[in-house]
Amino acid sequence: MEILLEFVRKAGDANDIEVPDEDDRTPLMLAADNGKFECVRLLVNEGKCKLDKKDKEGKTAKEIAIARKHTQIAAFLADPKGWKEEEDDEDEDEEALRKRKFLAAQRSASAEKAAAAQEEVHRAKVEAAEALDKALASASKPVWEEIEPVLKEKKRALTIKNKPALKLSTGPVDPAVWQCVCLFELRLELAERALTSLPPQLSRLVDLVTLIVSGNALAALPDEVGSLVKLKNLEAAANELVTLPQTLSQLAALQVLDVSRNKLTSIAPISALEGLVAVNVGYNLLTELTLNWEKLEHLQKLEAPSNRIVLLPPGMGALQQLVTLDFTANCIEQVPIELGNLTVKKLQYVKLKENPLADPRIRRFVEDDAPTLVKDLLNHVRKNGYKGEVAAGAGKKGGGGGKKGKKGKGKAAAAEDEEEDDDADVAALLAQMAGGGSDDDVMRTGTFVDGHCGETTDGQSGDCAIGDFGMLKLNAAHVRTWQMATAECTQRCQACSRCKYISISREYKDCSWYASCDLRSTKRFSDFRSMTVQPADAQQQLPREWKPFVNRSSLVATREALGKLHPNKGKWPWVQPTARASVALVLYGKIGTLHHPSWFTSDAKAEAGVVYLAHATVQRHVLDANPAATMALFIHSWNPSLGPTIDTLYRPQWSQHEPLETNDAVESASMSIARALRAVRRAERDRGAPFDLIACWRHDLHFSAPLRWAALPRAQLWFTAQCCDFDPAGSIDR
Repeated sequence: MEILLEFVRKAGDANDIEVPDEDDRTPLMLAADNGKFECVRLLVNEGKCKLDKKDKEGKTAKEIAIARKHTQIAAFLADPKGWKEEEDDEDEDEEALRKRKFLAAQRSASAEKAAAAQEEVHRAKVEAAEALDKALASASKPVWEEIEPVLKEKKRALTIKNKPALKLSTGPVDPAVWQCVCLFELRLELAERALTSLPPQLSRLVDLVTLIVSGNALAALPDEVGSLVKLKNLEAAANELVTLPQTLSQLAALQVLDVSRNKLTSIAPISALEGLVAVNVGYNLLTELTLNWEKLEHLQKLEAPSNRIVLLPPGMGALQQLVTLDFTANCIEQVPIELGNLTVKKLQYVKLKENPLADPRIRRFVEDDAPTLVKDLLNHVRKNGYKGEVAAGAGKKGGGGGKKGKKGKGKAAAAEDEEEDDDADVAALLAQMAGGGSDDDVMRTGTFVDGHCGETTDGQSGDCAIGDFGMLKLNAAHVRTWQMATAECTQRCQACSRCKYISISREYKDCSWYASCDLRSTKRFSDFRSMTVQPADAQQQLPREWKPFVNRSSLVATREALGKLHPNKGKWPWVQPTARASVALVLYGKIGTLHHPSWFTSDAKAEAGVVYLAHATVQRHVLDANPAATMALFIHSWNPSLGPTIDTLYRPQWSQHEPLETNDAVESASMSIARALRAVRRAERDRGAPFDLIACWRHDLHFSAPLRWAALPRAQLWFTAQCCDFDPAGSIDR
């Protein structure tokens, strides 16, 4: 108390000692209430506190002391000047008196030291402010108007978006940006991805907490980024990054990192960081993740879709705060048993679709990314997860697992049979699309057999006019799943007049073609599969009873709706879209908010901002990207409140905005699609001709690159896969 009073006398206001709390009780009243006599004496004698102040109940400090039966305090407050302490000092010997005075002197010295430290902190802040003012005043005149308020008013955030690049010797960015040393947040994205590098002057922005440079063409991040020691949020998605600078390891405060949609093969520089909360490294070329799993106590979101990762790191089982785990479209076959250690109450999403998972039950658990299945998934992995050794014969039909026993073997075999039936359905579909023949001819017209038809040479595509074989190289996007690889290879085969058979390998990204092949004596090697493909002109129609390749379960009801849409036995013609195609654009579904998905949001809470953002990307990457095409919009939504906004932005040929009829996400989406497609069919009847192409997507889908109709393979109806970059071979459901 003596130290506080000394500090108030030197650095504060005398009235500070009388500041009351929410009950109008001063420090003196609180001391009296709690029986702290020495504090009461110091507050009255040294702090000069007033005795007549009253609290909300109208009581003074003395009355409070009386009510609490603190008689000594009450007697002192009745007459502080005439108060006489008990004759303790008379009994106090000289040594004790000297000790008490020494302690009092020490307390006084500590108070002086604390006051001096406070003055030093204040002086440093003043000097920093003066240096900041001087630096901003000496900054060169900015070219971009957004910079002016930062230099004059010390604004802490700066956003430069879609600005045309400057033709300066210092680079495409206004040099004044690097003189805004007061910034806490910087967002930089130039038009036409003109920004290819960041200058060393970035190191001047030492107070940066957020740096966002996504959507540019950066080939690398400068080493100077490591000097931004206060950085908590670094986003450099959708660039051309091949490596990360080693200096990233110095960013101990970093919490959010987004380097998705680049060309990274390693993230080793961030392996030592321990404060990460969210990491997104999706759509790169990573084969493994090397992070300090044991130390990542706060990591909540880990996203690494569309890479080449083969093994899930067992160390991820230590991530007890994990909420979202996304390894969609990698090369993962086994889920380690350690993943079962993740916290069930925390983990909400496990996304492992489009991986060659060996366990059929895990494949079913992750098919729909449903939060309700996470608990079942973790329980299964905890008991049956991969332990690092694969039993002989495991994963083969009827082979059993070695540990399941006789009773469990029947169920496992039945489940696996069911999964293989699904694969057979897809193979049969491919046979139909490739011009399949009769049931007796299935082995030769669509069903895969293991092995390849013969050796081919990388880089030698063969002669489609007179040759007997050749090799067509696939890319990473083509081999994300067997369905995608087969669709791409089938299409290439149909473009080659001599091609009758294909052999495919996802591991080697190999699509080899042959004029002849004996499928009963193929040569088994790696993951090669072979099948027959008939020429494209053998059958030019897409069957009505089609199944989507990807997200099959989410479009079952849609398929049924399409069956009702075409009750006759006619076929849909295959059409090659061109730049001058007539296209029906179908927007469907329910709208949420910028922070919450639609199925958690009522119509009353839906945000128009979602519509504005989506429309901006559709306008830029779809409508403006196809100037020669004729496009008509057909819109259905479950958001009547946003109907006027949607219609004003898109100006559709037909629209309908209704209250939600079901809470089932799949059913509501399918109903919305079906109603919009019925409107498309009526429009086709009115115009007397079908549209060349019908493209369907949700209201909240954003496009990050141009979608050009002429780039799509042949098909009349297209559904965009959600949460993916546009890729004709990999990210569109046919």
